[in-house]
Amino acid sequence: MQKTAGIIGLGLIGGSIGQGLKENGWRVIGSDKNESRIKAAIEMGAIDTEGSMEGTDIVFVATPVGSIVEAVKKSINEGASVVTDVGSVKGLISKEITDTHFVPGHPMAGSEQEGIAGARADLFNGAAGGST
Repeated sequence: MQKTAGIIGLGLIGGSIGQGLKENGWRVIGSDKNESRIKAAIEMGAIDTEGSMEGTDIVFVATPVGSIVEAVKKSINEGASVVTDVGSVKGLISKEITDTHFVPGHPMAGSEQEGIAGARADLFNGAAGGST
């Protein structure tokens, strides 16, 4: 059975996660407040479709830090099995989210590029990361 991931926030990091997952056989559902980013993510192969996080095996929240709590809670409410984020600051997030479906993360990767146009499937190859 094909595994399904969700990505909320389709910029450089979210787009790169999506491309990497798709290269490894995952089905990827995406979500972003900006419709043009969703369209671009589909066109470049970072996601398969836009939609709810219901039934996903894992959700990656790649939004600005101020939006992470809301996105994580929504994903859990929609039935995501596991939710992680890519934010660098965890104080408020750790206080606001105590659900055991949430595993805070912090990948150490980036690029001089920005936005979905700069996404690369290999962005995280050889990169460090942590769970907080």
